[in-house]
Amino acid sequence: MRKPLAIWSLFFLCCRALSTANADVSEPHLVKATGFGMINWSQGFVEANGKAMPPKTYQGNQQGRSIAVQTAIDTARTHLFHIIEKIQIDTDNQISDVLKADHEIAEKLKEMITNARVINQKYLTDGTVEVTIRMSLYGGFSQLMLPSEIKQIESIKPIPIRKKKSTATEISQAPGYKTRHYTGMVVDARGIGITPAISPGIVDENGEEVFGTKFASREFAVQQGMVGYAIDFQAAVNDPRVANRPLVIRGIKARGAGHCDIVVSLSDANRLRSHSNHLDFLKRCSVIVVADPIR
Repeated sequence: MRKPLAIWSLFFLCCRALSTANADVSEPHLVKATGFGMINWSQGFVEANGKAMPPKTYQGNQQGRSIAVQTAIDTARTHLFHIIEKIQIDTDNQISDVLKADHEIAEKLKEMITNARVINQKYLTDGTVEVTIRMSLYGGFSQLMLPSEIKQIESIKPIPIRKKKSTATEISQAPGYKTRHYTGMVVDARGIGITPAISPGIVDENGEEVFGTKFASREFAVQQGMVGYAIDFQAAVNDPRVANRPLVIRGIKARGAGHCDIVVSLSDANRLRSHSNHLDFLKRCSVIVVADPIR
């Protein structure tokens, strides 16, 4: 009887492993699809596609295939450039605005695109070659495109919080009350129509900055982006980026021409500011924005 039991146990474990693998693969991401590729804001990369056929005089031989591959890659690079230039840097500016104003940055971006990695190459029966290339939105790209106002923050000195006449504040400062130590922040911005950006801002109802270029350290913004983006709230709350105890606040509307900035209530803003460790996790860009899927 043990052999059938062992077989069924092995079958169960295999099914469970397959189910877990499928769950990881199907994890929802904030993705903007374009005609020639896509931007994955959750994982921080841009992809572009290109295809080409061998010249008629070279069809059916290796040289023709090599020409088609290179032409497809060049086409994908052109598409990648056009996708990237339409990305919002902040609510007022797209990357195209920066490229028009700074020729040196434009040339550096073209060099990065030339070095973009080929992640897929496919040969069709009619000789057509299709390729997909990918480039990260982090690292060198972030260093190039992040606003210069984002500086390297070496240390954080907590700012004293003035006591206000609010019941919540009085309770939080009462003897024996245990202050909650937050490890990051999740902003629920579903339903307000935000647009992802490289350098979004979060402000309160008075327009005072809650998170943005003044709070983030360039080191962390370059490594992982100013904020992370997600479409699944529970996945965001459990994301290692915000560790195991994130503060959750709600976006009440989008702001700016590009709809990239998020306005939060004064009460939520004060909840954040009332915690002495908030400057530390904001410095580390331990912030995730939960948005609606992009249609």
